Amino acid sequence: MTGIQIDTSSVPPQNWTILAQSFLLTGTASPALAGVQPTPTRSLRASEAATLPPPPSLEVQLFDNSAQLKIFFSQIAMHLTNEWRIAIFEQLDFLLKIEDWQEDSALIEVSTFLTFLRFLIFAAPYRVPSLGISPNGNVLAAWLNGDERITVQFLPDDRAIATLLRSGTRGNETVAWRGHVVDLKLFIERFGVRDCMIDGPT
Repeated sequence: MTGIQIDTSSVPPQNWTILAQSFLLTGTASPALAGVQPTPTRSLRASEAATLPPPPSLEVQLFDNSAQLKIFFSQIAMHLTNEWRIAIFEQLDFLLKIEDWQEDSALIEVSTFLTFLRFLIFAAPYRVPSLGISPNGNVLAAWLNGDERITVQFLPDDRAIATLLRSGTRGNETVAWRGHVVDLKLFIERFGVRDCMIDGPT
């Protein structure tokens, strides 16, 4: 079940970040562990190190990431038009273009791309979204139609974060949502911005 959360109009979707903080529990060591000594690791000999394959270049990583995503998309291509395939592939090529790569750029996490694909199958949008990548590699998608806007950050395990914007009698109205991606379609319809995905200019 979903619910309307706080107004996030003052927080642009492009600045979304997912913060994760780990907590270290301190206390007295277990007596069973007190006498345990770490086992020293054996250093690689120069001859052994020389036989290790070099890490893949950035160009290879970008190509592999793009190819893997396109393969997954092709598995659902029968549910979409050829125009969809062309538009998504072109955006993936642009997002993973080595010429525009920067230090803070990230590869696309496959698990979040799969969540995006599941949303496409379930929600069946007519219009192709604009795609982006969050700093931690999550897929971002946006649908715009006049004063209406849907922006979604897709997460692993079929989860998503969305911000919806529409023009109301008292100005712009914005709501935030977080939950299972299957529930997002109904939330969009209830808020009244479904036209962003099925009508209007692309």
